[in-house]
Amino acid sequence: MNIEQTKNVLRMISAAYPNFRVTEDTVKIWTAVLSQEPAAEVRTATLRFIAGDHEWAPNPGQIRAEVLRARRQNEPLGVEAWSDVRRMAARGCTLAQLRDVLGETSRTYRAVVATDWQRIRLGDLRFEIPKLRQAFLEAYEQFGEREIEQETQALTWEKAVASLNAPEQLKIEN
Repeated sequence: MNIEQTKNVLRMISAAYPNFRVTEDTVKIWTAVLSQEPAAEVRTATLRFIAGDHEWAPNPGQIRAEVLRARRQNEPLGVEAWSDVRRMAARGCTLAQLRDVLGETSRTYRAVVATDWQRIRLGDLRFEIPKLRQAFLEAYEQFGEREIEQETQALTWEKAVASLNAPEQLKIEN
């Protein structure tokens, strides 16, 4: 996400939570935390959060955790993903078409790129495809493990920010 996309998301949050103030620092922090996430996924996660039963506006860690959670829930099993990839290869799809269909942040697309799409499309069925299948499945699982790790980090960050915003810590001592 870029700064303009971040500002749009923050406007949505401000509309839903009137006490939520947007400052330049707010924009910078949200942009930094969500810079690697596609704007459409962040907007969807934000709308999902707003539609939920939340008394307070979200922090960027909560939105990032929701993006990662939604992404992980939409991924097929590795063997199903491999079947889909082989089907698209048989149809003669290009890597760009594959990216358009799957989305460049999908685990399947990233595993295809890590494995080598041209070899998947043109590989010898008897010898090369079993090795490519294994490489694809390994990459797919590694990306899945990374997603879980990222989600855990996002939740940890979310809890850290929430603890800073706890009412007892906002009291001013005399």
